[in-house]
Amino acid sequence: MEQDADKKLNEMHEMVAFLKANAATRQDVEEIVQTKTDEILEIVTFIKDNAAMQNDVDVRFNGVDVQFGEVKAELRAIRAEISEIRVRITALEKRTIEDANAAVKEILELKERLEKVEQQIIQLQQAHQSA
Repeated sequence: MEQDADKKLNEMHEMVAFLKANAATRQDVEEIVQTKTDEILEIVTFIKDNAAMQNDVDVRFNGVDVQFGEVKAELRAIRAEISEIRVRITALEKRTIEDANAAVKEILELKERLEKVEQQIIQLQQAHQSA
């Protein structure tokens, strides 16, 4: 039973390590946002430096809107994934606690049974010595 608990604990550690290795961090998200912001600033600077016509500006800003939409979509997906990961981790933590509690209960029951067996052995030895 202890091996099962160790196995489940190892599985949980592996899953947490996987999640840590593959989940986007806040820094990753900030870098994506910064990259997109830099791209937008580059577009605006180009427009300003080249005195673009209104039509050209509109076309460029449509591209910016698309990029912002993509960033928003990526952020929503990341948030959803993080929420799902949190739910899974919470469930794993609960299951691990339940498994540990069950293991402790079984250990205590086995200890109680062992004590009874030891008592019976002592009684048998005393009866044998008396006879």
